[in-house]
Amino acid sequence: MKNLAKLALAVALFIGLIIVASGYEDRPHPVVATAVSAEAVQGAPKIVALAPIFNYGKVKQGKAVEHTFKIRNDGVGDLIIRRAKGS
Repeated sequence: MKNLAKLALAVALFIGLIIVASGYEDRPHPVVATAVSAEAVQGAPKIVALAPIFNYGKVKQGKAVEHTFKIRNDGVGDLIIRRAKGS
């Protein structure tokens, strides 16, 4: 029985280590939608990408490429971008 308990503890620690090593906490978590009043929506920012898709075509491995996506705020409130990452 003691060996079974030790094995269960070892498995639990191993799974916990995998979760921590995989960076689970660093990944974005799903956003839960909530009901918002019409007044809040009218005063909210609205992000618009002028050309939201860009095709780099064929790029050789190791070659650096870049593109600037132009965005604007079509809403009323201030548009604040706290973190942005490329994929």
